[in-house]
Amino acid sequence: MKLLPALSLFSLCLNLGFTSLQAQSFETLADDLLKAVTVAPGEKIDTAMVRGLFHPKAIISVLNPNDGHLESVQLNAFLEFLTDPSYEEGFKEWELRKTVHHFEGIATIWQAFRGQAAAGQEVQGINSYQFVYSDGRWWIMSLVWTFDSGNGLESAFEAKG
Repeated sequence: MKLLPALSLFSLCLNLGFTSLQAQSFETLADDLLKAVTVAPGEKIDTAMVRGLFHPKAIISVLNPNDGHLESVQLNAFLEFLTDPSYEEGFKEWELRKTVHHFEGIATIWQAFRGQAAAGQEVQGINSYQFVYSDGRWWIMSLVWTFDSGNGLESAFEAKG
């Protein structure tokens, strides 16, 4: 009986263009999250699909670049945030650039992004993903993001030292 829901989820992901269940790659998890939060006006974010990208013990955080305030939540609170009615007005988020590092069963992606609400407001910033390979698959273990406070995103990719 448990096989039917799993096959239905797999089929849904294939139909929506999500690849993480197929490829088992940490990079596809980040791509799939951007696809999931990109919704046309009148649509809702598929929080069940988003849940499947994250490890059950994942922590999601946002840092305010202006005052340094950090807000961190567990997965269920993040999923509740994604049900905010403002997303139903339409939202798009896409990758501008990224760097990738991995070793054994851990990986990180440093990703510059741009987001646009249906009303035309745009933001850009950095997503920092941490991934783990556990129980035969990759998971998003942590996601921290911040917005560009006017310094430009290129400095985030400059070699330091």
